[in-house]
Amino acid sequence: MLVISALLTLELMLSQPGRIVLQDPTTITVGEDCPQITPEGIVAAIGNEQIPQLQLGQWVGGQLESLMVERIAARIDLVQIATQDRLFRQEARSLGLNREEFIEKAIMQSMSPPTEQQLLKELRSAPDLYGSDLEQVREEVNAAVLRKQAAQIGRTLLEEISQRIPIEYQLEPLRKRTLDLGLDDVVVMVGEEPLRILDIEEGLEDLEHEYDWKKYEIEIGELNRRINDRLLQAECKKQGIDGGQLLQQEVYSKLEPVKDSEVESFFNMNRTRIVGDLDQIRESIRAHLLTERRIVLEARFAERMRAAADVVIYLKKPSPPVHIIETDGRATRGPSDAPIQFIEFVDFQCERCKDLWEFLEKVQEVHTDQVQVVVRNQPLGSIHPMSMNAALAAEAARLQGKYWEMGSGLFKLQNSLSAATITALAKEIGLDLERFEKDRLSPVLVMMITEDLDEGQRLGIDRTPVLYLNGRKLADKSWEGILQAVHREKIRQGL
Repeated sequence: MLVISALLTLELMLSQPGRIVLQDPTTITVGEDCPQITPEGIVAAIGNEQIPQLQLGQWVGGQLESLMVERIAARIDLVQIATQDRLFRQEARSLGLNREEFIEKAIMQSMSPPTEQQLLKELRSAPDLYGSDLEQVREEVNAAVLRKQAAQIGRTLLEEISQRIPIEYQLEPLRKRTLDLGLDDVVVMVGEEPLRILDIEEGLEDLEHEYDWKKYEIEIGELNRRINDRLLQAECKKQGIDGGQLLQQEVYSKLEPVKDSEVESFFNMNRTRIVGDLDQIRESIRAHLLTERRIVLEARFAERMRAAADVVIYLKKPSPPVHIIETDGRATRGPSDAPIQFIEFVDFQCERCKDLWEFLEKVQEVHTDQVQVVVRNQPLGSIHPMSMNAALAAEAARLQGKYWEMGSGLFKLQNSLSAATITALAKEIGLDLERFEKDRLSPVLVMMITEDLDEGQRLGIDRTPVLYLNGRKLADKSWEGILQAVHREKIRQGL
């Protein structure tokens, strides 16, 4: 949640004079003219000046070492999660059940409706998230208590099972910098049952790509900073002025003041994420918007310098893997055999999710029989207090065949969502209200949304919206970006 204190902190951070930081003038090897193909061991060039991979490695070595520690820890966490799942499955088999039946019996049936005292305790534990009026956020608080209750029951159950089933980890291969594992290699013995790389292949592939991408972001960020620094120094020398004078000339002198109407517009567009009234945070918002303008001007200035200097980046982005994402039981629209499938992770209080929802509706209108859309929930309750409530309402409406009507209505109401407005919407779209009220408090739906959140965590989702096209994550979720992605996929499939 965007709170006053956070905005004031933001103001302090962003109100400092902007500048393109000058790095230390590290010597860069000067080679021959850059060939048309990517030179081996070269990550960038400024005209005839080449920047070798070795030099970049020296610049970011410390950060990459820390990242490797995180990567190894994440690999081990992945194995531990898979081990817990294997424990559940073994226990289920011993009782003649499948995993889902076992969880329903052992966890869901052990849960009890939250007491008023538990609800009040949860409410008071996060006043910035919920506010102080329980009736306004009862469903949200109820869902949070149920999630915590299910997690605690699950942890206790796992501890009991692990006392009966021995676990032997074989993790050394996962501690190496570069994985060199076969699909049949065993990483843990759960009782007498081995857990092999094959069993965690998809999750491990996703994880490695995630950290390859983090490594790329560190490298490209440092590379761009070094290049911009070098170009800035050259431009200062050319014009005979210092860095502050150059930035005043190219950036600060072009900064236009932020109007009151722009501050008010920002406040109104982000009202659901802001605690406090406009007068309290007006100047914080103004500083934030001014900083955004400065960043844009700095970026344009850097682009002009780079174009004039013939900057070429050879550092390659890591290729995204194809994800296998479960869609059974989720809201789906479009033919089941459609050659193009979108899977959208949504938060009904996310403004960009609303835009994406509308974009996908238009795509299906244009490509009627070729596109299927599947929705999975990703309510980010830490910043959107009514998001879990909205997700439960949408899933409860799905049980009555009205998911898409409810979803569209929730997005229209996203700046005024409350228990009352959601109930009014349910009545408006023709739901059986008694059944709706019962279903949206159902532990089964809470668990379903929790599974969506877990899937989002597995995929590294930490914001919304996130969109996959036939298992590949889309970076450009604009209307034009989605149309281009569909066009490329149709060409790839020969459609």
